[in-house]
Amino acid sequence: MFWRKFVLTILSIIVLATLVAGLEHLYFTKFKPHPSVKWGVNFSQYYAQQKLGLGWKLAYLEILDQLKAKRVRLMAYWDLVQPDNSDNYNFSDLDWQIEEAGQRNVSVILVIGYRVPRYPECFSPEWLKEYPVDSQRQARINMLKAEVEHFKKYGNIVAWQVENEYLLKIFGKCPPGNRDTLKSEMALVKSLDNRPVLLTTSGELSSWLQEGTLADILGISIYRTVWSGYWFYHGYRAYPLPPDFYRWKQYYIEKFVDKVIVTEMQAEPWAPGANELKDISWQEQDKSMSLDKFNEALSFASKTGIDEIYLWGAEWWWWRKAQGDDRFWERAKEIIQAGN
Repeated sequence: MFWRKFVLTILSIIVLATLVAGLEHLYFTKFKPHPSVKWGVNFSQYYAQQKLGLGWKLAYLEILDQLKAKRVRLMAYWDLVQPDNSDNYNFSDLDWQIEEAGQRNVSVILVIGYRVPRYPECFSPEWLKEYPVDSQRQARINMLKAEVEHFKKYGNIVAWQVENEYLLKIFGKCPPGNRDTLKSEMALVKSLDNRPVLLTTSGELSSWLQEGTLADILGISIYRTVWSGYWFYHGYRAYPLPPDFYRWKQYYIEKFVDKVIVTEMQAEPWAPGANELKDISWQEQDKSMSLDKFNEALSFASKTGIDEIYLWGAEWWWWRKAQGDDRFWERAKEIIQAGN
């Protein structure tokens, strides 16, 4: 009995010491920035036009020409590309975006499918609601096939992102996603084109395994300060995670996936509740994305060990610039061009 207790005590001490050492390493190790981060940007026509009220084409061209971004992630919104239930898809706006990028040697990740970036995440056209479930599913497959067959003619598309954080159930107004559907959509895309398929997930709220064991490329989001509406934690919340949290997860997931990139690095505020950014004061915006927080986010991202990072918020930088505050725009320009 004595020896049994003694051995258990020693084992408990070893486990505790290992845990303490791991936490000490996780929270107090200082990392140098990655020496060669390749920075990109996200651009959403929907968000620029409908949520910020921008002339979206002008904003997009200035992102390409003034920021000189060489990597951009673009989104195909179902309700924009198929506004009625005919087979006459309207790809003209995305054609223009991809062609303008191509003329400037800018590579494109194109997000396709039912669930795409920007809240509420799922942008199904109105006519779809009249269809029974099986017909909705077939319409979705038809849309995905039409998108790949149309856009595969563009050589500057470097990857297809199929859905956006599709298996994440706690965000967005979307029906629950399932892995089998994701696998079948990936198989469809791969049957039509040989470029890599990218899947995305939350950097903080996911193990990365479900998506990482399927994808050619795994994209993660990193958010530093968010707003929570839950009664038990109401208000702004900063994630208490160090860069090494993402390094560790990258280390184990790269056994399954070819590459890990950051597809959304928070570089804009998180508006409280159902508010839009353009409707809240700059003082309120600063609570989740002041210029200091902006610089901290850039530094944090560069310490994760991930060398391809797409910043989230270019439309907002442009909006702030148009309102007379170009600090975020100029800082973004500096770091993006340094990474080219």
